Amino acid sequence: MKVDFSAQIKEILDKNNIQLRSLDFLEENFKQQFTNLRHKALLLVRGKVYEREVNPVDATNIDIFDAVLSGHLKNKELVLIILPTDTSKRYVLQTAVVGRFVDRFRLKVLDPRKDIRFPFKKSDCRAKVWPLSDHMAIKMQAGELHAIRDNQDVDGQLKVIDGLCEPDENDLAVDYRTLLTSAALSATMVDVSLGGACLIAKRDTRLQAHQLLVVELTLVVGEVSALLRPLAVIRNSQDCEQGLKLHLRFMSRLDDEVEAFLGGLIVEE
Repeated sequence: MKVDFSAQIKEILDKNNIQLRSLDFLEENFKQQFTNLRHKALLLVRGKVYEREVNPVDATNIDIFDAVLSGHLKNKELVLIILPTDTSKRYVLQTAVVGRFVDRFRLKVLDPRKDIRFPFKKSDCRAKVWPLSDHMAIKMQAGELHAIRDNQDVDGQLKVIDGLCEPDENDLAVDYRTLLTSAALSATMVDVSLGGACLIAKRDTRLQAHQLLVVELTLVVGEVSALLRPLAVIRNSQDCEQGLKLHLRFMSRLDDEVEAFLGGLIVEE
């Protein structure tokens, strides 16, 4: 069954909003200013916006000094923190109240990848990665290429295949077919969820935040296999000993049946 998920593309590709799961992912110069209390943050609480000074306790805990708000909030209540920069870029933190005191309350930064992460214990779990050209990315945002997902279950193999098509066409666009026949970058899988993945690849100038990718992963559990080839976007990257650790968001969330398959994979490992 083919599904068109093009309507989600513009929101996902908004380069102004960068969601983080830890203050460690802030750009270093901005991180220093922020931790030295040189910046105020915007808090979205129950539909209202407040500008407040914040005090980072560590990479995932933040204290907000406001006795009035502390008295009204409840534990586990969700609060959105927006960190404006000197440019149009904004860092966004999803948080929850984990402590309330007389003069302040404490927020815990939540992982925007809310789905269960399935880690790969085998270091030989490889993935193929194709960075999309700027030309294709622009055509996607302009609506000149539509993102299509084809879900299949054929002869014991689960397939989730994304593609780019011309409007009102069923066949893959020529540029997209050409991309898939070109040499792919090789990467090692760290974990995967229905909403995204983490992988490690060798350093490449194309592997930067906001870069669009095609990721291909073949998995086998007993007599059942899965071929996953979703479109994804790099949300963040970190230097590591093996190269670059890439945090990806899939352009469209995988179906729940894939989660059942991934659970079997981890049990087998």
